[in-house]
Amino acid sequence: MSIMVTNESIKKNGFGVTINGIGIPRDKIFGGEDSKLNLPFSITYLDANSEVLKSQTGDVSLKGVLALLMCTEGYLEGYIDNELHRLNKYDAFMLSQSVYGKLSAVSPDFKAIAVGCDLEYYFTHIDNMIDTNIQIQLSETKNISVPLKQFKSICSILSTLCQRIEEEENNDVSFLPPDRQAIRQNIIREMLISSINVLACELINSILITLPPQPANRGRKDEIVKSFMKLVHDNYQTHRDLKFYADKLFLSPKYLSSLVKQRTHRAPAEWIDQRVISYAKQLLGYSDTSVKQIASIMNFPDQSFFGKYFKHRVGMSPKAYRQSMKGV
Repeated sequence: MSIMVTNESIKKNGFGVTINGIGIPRDKIFGGEDSKLNLPFSITYLDANSEVLKSQTGDVSLKGVLALLMCTEGYLEGYIDNELHRLNKYDAFMLSQSVYGKLSAVSPDFKAIAVGCDLEYYFTHIDNMIDTNIQIQLSETKNISVPLKQFKSICSILSTLCQRIEEEENNDVSFLPPDRQAIRQNIIREMLISSINVLACELINSILITLPPQPANRGRKDEIVKSFMKLVHDNYQTHRDLKFYADKLFLSPKYLSSLVKQRTHRAPAEWIDQRVISYAKQLLGYSDTSVKQIASIMNFPDQSFFGKYFKHRVGMSPKAYRQSMKGV
């Protein structure tokens, strides 16, 4: 579907979002690995006229990052895994890596803040704040209704971050000796990263309020399951066998299977299959990649093997699934 975009008011001022009285240009990216400070996160302000929302197909894809979309005005609708989602004012929406989606509608007054986070940074820093069961719930939660107080607090943090990043990007410190320049840049970088950690804590705190109580952290076992989940995130496109993951964790397949099932109520194969099938569905539904190419991308021996694997788990062939997504 194409995106419905008609906006009059935004065209007049050219700003994507106004926070604390400051107009921020739409589509400007603050931070990111290509920035002067080489930050593991980026912040972008979007509105209904943003280029990413005005593409011909409405397709959106992410790879190697986790993204958070916070709606400050209007609404946005779109499909992920053939499921319709709606983002309303003061809602947050979490998108995981390797996601393909299709936007279906954007209100004329839509405004949002998009935060992208490097996957490695997430697993190294933010993921360590929570235990396995909560991590799993978070990964399965997309729409988040954030209390207004927390929403404004998060937006305030983002506003401050953008202003400071902009200042540092334009700050000329060439008068300092090279060693002091490097030290100063590292200090500023760590300060900004600490701020994004504060933002993550605010968001997680908001989500935890609505989640049901969870069992207490069980130490070593919990860490093993976390490590397994990260390995699946990193390797599901090339490795679907349990032995690969067990070897990486220096465990027997039987023990790993028992532990993962005990802690998550799902077998390891189910977690692996979920990632594989989800990505395959995204490629089939939202790209022109051929079935043969998809089989190759996902490290299947051939197209036939991939077809059997997919049909056994989905109930239809890859070709039939693609046709169903296109309404054929």
